[in-house]
Amino acid sequence: MENTDNAVEQTETVTTPAAETVATPESTPESNVFKAFDTEDQYNKEVQSLSSKAKYSLLQELGVKNLDEVKIRFNELDAAKSELSTLDDIRSELDTLKTEKQTLSETLLVTKMGVKEDTAADFLVLAKSKMASTEDMTLEDAMKATLEKYAQFGGESSTPLSTKIGTEKASKPSSKDYIMEMTKL
Repeated sequence: MENTDNAVEQTETVTTPAAETVATPESTPESNVFKAFDTEDQYNKEVQSLSSKAKYSLLQELGVKNLDEVKIRFNELDAAKSELSTLDDIRSELDTLKTEKQTLSETLLVTKMGVKEDTAADFLVLAKSKMASTEDMTLEDAMKATLEKYAQFGGESSTPLSTKIGTEKASKPSSKDYIMEMTKL
């Protein structure tokens, strides 16, 4: 029976030194050693402590003091996003209005120049091309130069509609006469 008593004593001596060598988190700060708790209350306090430390660390990283301040910043961020969206809508509307103003200005200039309505688009393309190829030329100046070069765009044609042959004067036929002659063909 002495063997069993020795075995019990050896077991006790083995377990006792192991219990003494268990490292606590306080003695080794970054140790991943399991810590046994005597009560559930101790465990809950430790979890609460670790949770508070993690929360504090996160708040410091975000640059705020408490959770209420985080909520305020998120609300400010949402408001800023809303204002940014409104600003984008306003910019889009402004671009549309600028384009419309440009088109209306061009149409007004074309009308002031006396360009025929059915050739206005072609005239505008030529005038813009002239303006792009010449530095320091305004659209109005380009339109004047284009109208001088291509007089057929003007409201009054440079070629006469009637010509004199001898003493008789040829005149422009009326639209009814023209239609009648075309239907005869």
